[in-house]
Amino acid sequence: MLVHYLFWSVFFLEFLVSVSAQLPAILPVNGTCPICFNCANKGCFNFGSCRGGGDCVCSDGFGGPDCSQPSCGSPLESASQRPLRAVNTVCTCDAGFTGHNCNICTNDNICQRMPGKPLGTTYICNNSTKVWSSQHYSMCKLKNRLVEALYPGDTSLTFKRDYDAGTSFATLWYKNDAQFSCNITGCSQALARGEPNWACSTVQCQCNAKTSFCGGGTIDLTNSINKASGSFDLICNNTLSACTLDFEFLSGMFPQGLALQDCQFGECVDETASPTLYDNSPVAISINAFGYAGIALASFILMGVIASLFICKIEQIRRRRMPPELDREGLAVHFKDLSYSIGQTPIISGISGHVEPGTMLGVIGPSGAGKSTFLDILSGRAMKGVVKGTVTIGHDLSQSTFRKLSGFVDQEDVFMPTMTVREVLEFSAALRLPESLTRIERQQRVDEVLEELGLSHIQNSRVGNSMKRGISGGEKRRLSIGVELVTNPAVIYLDEPTSGLDSRSAVQVMSTLAALSHKSKRTVIFSIHQPRSDVFSMFDQILLLSKGSTVFFGRSEDAASFLDSRGLGCPSGYNLADHLIDVASEHSAGLSSSDQGWSSSASVSAVAHHDLRHRLPNDYSDKSTRPLNSKLDDYEHNAVFELSTSAKKTKPKHNQFTASFLTQLSVLLKRSWTNFWRNSGLFVAHNVIAAILGLFLGILYWKSDSSLGGIQNRLGSIFFIQSLLGFSSLTAISAFSTEKLLFIRERSNGYYSAGPLFICKMLFDLIPLRIIPGLILSVIPFYMIGYTSGAENFLRYMAVMMVFAGNCGLFCFALGCAFIEYGTAILVAAILLLFQMLFAGLLVNPLKMSPAISWLQYLSFFNTHTKQLL
Repeated sequence: MLVHYLFWSVFFLEFLVSVSAQLPAILPVNGTCPICFNCANKGCFNFGSCRGGGDCVCSDGFGGPDCSQPSCGSPLESASQRPLRAVNTVCTCDAGFTGHNCNICTNDNICQRMPGKPLGTTYICNNSTKVWSSQHYSMCKLKNRLVEALYPGDTSLTFKRDYDAGTSFATLWYKNDAQFSCNITGCSQALARGEPNWACSTVQCQCNAKTSFCGGGTIDLTNSINKASGSFDLICNNTLSACTLDFEFLSGMFPQGLALQDCQFGECVDETASPTLYDNSPVAISINAFGYAGIALASFILMGVIASLFICKIEQIRRRRMPPELDREGLAVHFKDLSYSIGQTPIISGISGHVEPGTMLGVIGPSGAGKSTFLDILSGRAMKGVVKGTVTIGHDLSQSTFRKLSGFVDQEDVFMPTMTVREVLEFSAALRLPESLTRIERQQRVDEVLEELGLSHIQNSRVGNSMKRGISGGEKRRLSIGVELVTNPAVIYLDEPTSGLDSRSAVQVMSTLAALSHKSKRTVIFSIHQPRSDVFSMFDQILLLSKGSTVFFGRSEDAASFLDSRGLGCPSGYNLADHLIDVASEHSAGLSSSDQGWSSSASVSAVAHHDLRHRLPNDYSDKSTRPLNSKLDDYEHNAVFELSTSAKKTKPKHNQFTASFLTQLSVLLKRSWTNFWRNSGLFVAHNVIAAILGLFLGILYWKSDSSLGGIQNRLGSIFFIQSLLGFSSLTAISAFSTEKLLFIRERSNGYYSAGPLFICKMLFDLIPLRIIPGLILSVIPFYMIGYTSGAENFLRYMAVMMVFAGNCGLFCFALGCAFIEYGTAILVAAILLLFQMLFAGLLVNPLKMSPAISWLQYLSFFNTHTKQLL
């Protein structure tokens, strides 16, 4: 016994010696014991809860002291008995289960062994996207090029959804490590487009420190993830094993949601527990409401278009049945005390006079005398200032009727350069002659004008412009007269008809006007700056103006005696017209109104009565038996239109256009097609350049992969294509500015309204010169760069780019209309395009913008289209 005792004593001492030798390796250097884990100090990962004893109670699928380690095995075991995954390894799941933490069942048999299964029930493995009970698990791979570029490798998401409690638990995994988890509440399940939609209202996320997403990699997303909030929708397609995750917090970066692929679903549940779902979720209702609203709007627009076409067709038929009125003679024009001022500055004042049918009135005077202003007021054109006085045209005409019976030839000759002389006249005849005339009758009228103006020999020559040589300046001036003459006007107004012409061409033009006035009994009123003596001799009457006032009004042959009576006779051999202008410039102050027998309103009235009694055409007489004096009184006092003291801009009304809407549209379409075809080189150039640039971009960004550099190239290519389409659309301003003057002139002369012209611009400018080149530029590099392939993605990409190119063109059209100056329009357009690009979403992070200006991003169509592309 003693020996036995001694043996064990020695053995125990040796054991103590050996243990003491190992203590330095076990204990810390300072000799203190390591502190045990306490969740009150350290906290729990993955939304584990801390118990009073310092241990963490972990969510399903996680374990360890701090709930940071994935659980393996299967849910058949209790949470405390499930093995934990070692670092840098993958879970080994029990048979019948899969997933990062082995929660997803794969067959029905394994579910029969689930703990807590009631006796007499049959459990199945629900592998559908529909959640039946409280433990529906799923796992999907996250497929997003931006995420893959920032975090190369496998990224996946796991979900646990509880139908009964309306909660979810989601975890994002990167390279098999849990990066962060989200606790989601306020969840409900309903059908959306025939598939179960899991919609939640509240999200709270928690980063796992020192993981790749949360401080352990190059980019630390901890603050963003921990602040994540907003709605959470998960829509899955069971057939495709795919889901779409819409997280409100990420909507700015991923407006189309996150695509989840290769999804697996599993839930061990009673085979009779499947809930009945109704298509009444908020998302489904919202989508259906928008759908119905879109259908209703489209139907309303379609019905409106059909109704408008029907009404326009009725109007066209009505106008074609109206009797034509082409046999017209000149109308007498009386004007009394005409005054015009802008602000406090008088432009013209106290001008009175009259012009009889078959008479030419030349308005002369030095520069700035008010000749063009007087002519504009007399012809009833819109003025910006204050107009006073009375203008009498004929004896029973409204102002709008008079505008149809008169013609105004502006100082500048503006035509479509690709059109021929005959086509210009036919265009005017088609829109300004009554629709009841046949095509042959209109052609006859055009032939008469060509012959009358001596333009028959050049009728098939193009008008041309400064870039492409066409007809001469004198011929253009006669053509300008012809487009007004084709309507057989009773009164013709001309502003500087000889401006810019050589002396021979000026004589030809004035001879043509004299013949029109005397042979056709038309009233011709024109302003002229400095006529030659032979031109001056063609005038029947002259109105000499100086500083907006009348110096002399009367017959041209009386002008010399008028000057002689004032001691200002014309020197021998001197041009009387030049002398009149010199007198008006130098001695107008000495010629008071009291001295000007022809300039006073009383004299004008007397002469008017005298001339009307002897020269009034028979067709002016009334069928009644009233005496002529009574008719002259009506002529004098019942003026056609009195000029108000506060002039307003007058807009052409519907009835001021002779042609109906459909006729305007058809004639404009014909001219636009002719101009487009004869200028087809522009269309070819746009598309060839677009194709070359598309190839260049495809080569420059060739096969951009999913790396960070590849994603940068993809985003850069999208931004560059958008910028190129935006700035190339600036040519729309140039194209429109060259036609704007033509449009303003033709519209003011009653050719057509703005609607038909806008339709033509869409068909022959926006589509062929903006949208088609934009599609070519966008489509060519699509597969070369390596954008997401597939018919759906390709068609969507084309649709977005088509709409974007159209938006750019319309944007520039609008600025071209808004600004008179071409340079100003270009400058404003360039600046606004830069701001559009700034808020596209690639140069400034919308989430980091100040709330005071963040709303500006919604004004950028670049931003809208960029979101659609991403």
